[in-house]
Amino acid sequence: MSEIEDRLKKLEDLIKIQADDGNWNYNDYMYGLLNGMLLAQSVFDDKTPDYPDAPNQWISDLETLDKFNKSGAVVK
Repeated sequence: MSEIEDRLKKLEDLIKIQADDGNWNYNDYMYGLLNGMLLAQSVFDDKTPDYPDAPNQWISDLETLDKFNKSGAVVK
């Protein structure tokens, strides 16, 4: 396997990790990271990237809301 093929395999492995539920949809930064990795891959394989649609709600926002609800704080 050539050095470029080896690096492309590593990129594919990283994309698989980043594309897991809980990673790419955690927040907008992680979503952008996946899209950037897909773009980098497309430069090498000369294919149009298949970007995922952004979720309606980021996991990080749900966690923040959950912490707020558990805090007992009252909004006036």
